[in-house]
Amino acid sequence: MRKRNVAILFRLNEKEAEALDKKVKRSGLNREAYLRQLISGVVPRDAPPPDYYSMMRELHKIGNNLNQIAQKAHQPYRR
Repeated sequence: MRKRNVAILFRLNEKEAEALDKKVKRSGLNREAYLRQLISGVVPRDAPPPDYYSMMRELHKIGNNLNQIAQKAHQPYRR
């Protein structure tokens, strides 16, 4: 059974519809999710660029490597 069983229909003019579609597309959400967030008081952000997650993984790897180097640098010297 659906949790959202209340349908609401409202009309927009062409300019309003284009503005809504543009904002929805930038957010990466669908219209319903976008409007639900607005109703909840959350202003949806623009979706990150397509390569954002690959860049974040790469930065995480670099940070991990730096931490490993720092740990080795702070270990006492062994012969």
